Amino acid sequence: MKVTTIVVQTIIRLVWLALIVLGALFWSGNALTLVTIHMDLGVIFVILLWIIAILALFARAGIALPIVAIIWGFIVAIYGMMMMHLVAGGNSWPAGVVHLLIGIVGIGFAEMLGARIKRKTR
Repeated sequence: MKVTTIVVQTIIRLVWLALIVLGALFWSGNALTLVTIHMDLGVIFVILLWIIAILALFARAGIALPIVAIIWGFIVAIYGMMMMHLVAGGNSWPAGVVHLLIGIVGIGFAEMLGARIKRKTR
């Protein structure tokens, strides 16, 4: 379980890094043709967040945090799907900040879950 957690956590970190880099490029008005890649990586991020939450449940690393992380995954996905409409509405700056904050909370959940799993599987 520990090795699986390390692998999933590493992939989450790499995906999140790619999402941040692409998001910064979009925010600066560049690489807008890569939006679909950003969206696909967002889906992968959410799936990996759910996987690490399920791993935490199986490792008996608590129940509340994994459940909240699963719910947060739905929030990430829903808000991510709404981004195109929010940006088109002309309020791209506030929508982008909220989008970034939602992602930061998501990676925070992944990190906390990974740490709990590792502690439980010692």
